Amino acid sequence: MSAFKKNICKLVNKLFRLPVHPFNLERDGVKTYAEWQFEKGAETIKFFLEYSTVEEMFKDKTVLDVGCGAAGRALYYASCGVKKIYGIDIVPKYKEESLALALDKKLIDRFEFLEFLFTHIFPERCRFF
Repeated sequence: MSAFKKNICKLVNKLFRLPVHPFNLERDGVKTYAEWQFEKGAETIKFFLEYSTVEEMFKDKTVLDVGCGAAGRALYYASCGVKKIYGIDIVPKYKEESLALALDKKLIDRFEFLEFLFTHIFPERCRFF
């Protein structure tokens, strides 16, 4: 691509706002990744509401969220009435972040973060070589 075309592309790109990324929000001190996930919780279930109510999906249920990240969505589900929710992820820093949000949202009694890899449970099924 010529220098002229590159410059045109750069100028056109300036007309559009950059998308908001949750990691940038955290970096800029706006909100944590867990808080962002919590806010997006309703979006993750909206397609199921045609078939089921929030109460039917969550009230008094035990829920497992595998690959929960900072567990913001898991905590959103906890706020929907689950009896207990377990969030599983492999990133150590997400445990601290998720527990802080659980305390803030007063959901700590319904939430547990588990940090581990499933390869430790099923090593025979996780061989790639």
